[in-house]
Amino acid sequence: MLDVQASLKQLAADTSGMTDPFQSMYRIVFQLTIRMVGCDDIAEDPELLEKTLGLYETIEKSATPTAIMFPWFPSPAIVKRTLAGGRLYMILKRIVEERKRTGRKRDDPLQYLIDQGDSMAKIIQVRLLLLL
Repeated sequence: MLDVQASLKQLAADTSGMTDPFQSMYRIVFQLTIRMVGCDDIAEDPELLEKTLGLYETIEKSATPTAIMFPWFPSPAIVKRTLAGGRLYMILKRIVEERKRTGRKRDDPLQYLIDQGDSMAKIIQVRLLLLL
């Protein structure tokens, strides 16, 4: 609820007094989703949250008819999806390595996967399946 409250306060502080509810509510829902199935590190960092949202949107948009019919063909959509997946991998890898290095634990789904000893590949697979 704190995420929603903080987001609504930010919207109320906007001097224009206007917002696109399809964008602002979409971002709140994405933040809540990341907190529920992702990790708190991303949900609590507005810049990282926005960057992660952009990467997931790129991956989602890559499901073009050509990419589905010819998954081996390096179409622009497939290349963009691969690059976005690599960037997402690097973000999560940095978070996982930081947690392991410092010994800091969070009460979130990512920490559960880390505690289970899952590999980065499995962590990424779980994230993509849950969020797409």
